[in-house]
Amino acid sequence: MRPLRIARRVLARARNWGGPHVHCPGCGADCPLPEDEALKICFTCRVQWFRHPLTGNHAADMEAIEAKVGELGEFTVVVRPLVVDVPGGVRGKKTELLNAAFVYLRGLS
Repeated sequence: MRPLRIARRVLARARNWGGPHVHCPGCGADCPLPEDEALKICFTCRVQWFRHPLTGNHAADMEAIEAKVGELGEFTVVVRPLVVDVPGGVRGKKTELLNAAFVYLRGLS
């Protein structure tokens, strides 16, 4: 990794330490847990992504995602990603699945 990317990854880890966060599949850096469906940008690798709530019908969810992405280009979907450092559990923090999909857009940055 390049030195600037290493520094951004360390800074992202420090900002999200101990709070609920997700890991970017592009670089593995810590990203804050998104609460809305707005377009986000990974602080470390600059990949653009957004959260899409799941309804339980896989075919309908994929159609909605494809309609939302539209002409933006290629995309990758992570269904039910892990949320790290969620309060609770026996030892104080736990990891759980999020009932949403993260859509990562390629070719936009």
